[in-house]
Amino acid sequence: ARGKGHLNITGNNYNCISNFNNSAKMWLLRTMLVIGALLYVESWSSSEANQKGRSPDVSSESMLSCSRRRLFQQTTVAALATTSVFSPNDDAKAACLQGDLRPICIGIYKIPDEQVYPFFTNLEEFHKYWPDLTYVPRIKPPQSYKSAMTLLKVQRALAEEIKQQVLKGDLEEAGIRVLGLLPQIANGCNCVLQNLAKTKIRISGGMVKGGDSETLPLVFQKLKDQVIDVNCCWIECDTVIGQGLRGELGAMAVTQLTILESLKDAIKALDDFLTMAVQLSGRAMAKGGV
Repeated sequence: ARGKGHLNITGNNYNCISNFNNSAKMWLLRTMLVIGALLYVESWSSSEANQKGRSPDVSSESMLSCSRRRLFQQTTVAALATTSVFSPNDDAKAACLQGDLRPICIGIYKIPDEQVYPFFTNLEEFHKYWPDLTYVPRIKPPQSYKSAMTLLKVQRALAEEIKQQVLKGDLEEAGIRVLGLLPQIANGCNCVLQNLAKTKIRISGGMVKGGDSETLPLVFQKLKDQVIDVNCCWIECDTVIGQGLRGELGAMAVTQLTILESLKDAIKALDDFLTMAVQLSGRAMAKGGV
């Protein structure tokens, strides 16, 4: 039961008794923890970038950026947890399917398709096994290298529109567009990777299959890493927009700058992937191309 100054935390046997003075103390603790997180992440990222006295390459540089942001978010979430008990918004504990465009899905966990769709054959079974989820049809992935690259270039153009929505302060619309973009980018990148893995790649000394683990060209391995990087950055962009909508990033100007920085990382990761894919496909030798 909930009374004045008394919140019951779902899933735990603990109760939090608070008043306005305690609330102020918790917000002060939150601020101190976030500042500590910023200082720690900055020192960690600097040492990583200067490791071995060289600059990271395209893939590792983007991954470093995502890793730094991921570490910051994890630490910040821990700080925010000290005051989360004062928020009445229980919807933030939910999960959504990929492709669910409801605003409530912005910034919360997206269940991978392979963990849901293979395990039911009709809507009755779906609602029986996952009563708390809202059903959305599974998004069909592209079937060829060409269609996948076209899809990814369309998403790249949409990313610029998302940037404009953030600049206008329409965070909800930006978040909804990111929700639609997430599964499309994941499907497109995976399709490109799978098609190149089945294609003959020209390397010094002969021809090898892109997915041959024994003679795997370094550039193909970088492309595989970049797929992870792209998905990582766009998921984090979704997370940051969700934090902004919940007022966890501070004033609107600060919120917009934080989201734009995350969006910049995500766009760069996608651009790097597209560039690497084009370079690798140029070395592909197969009947009919890729």
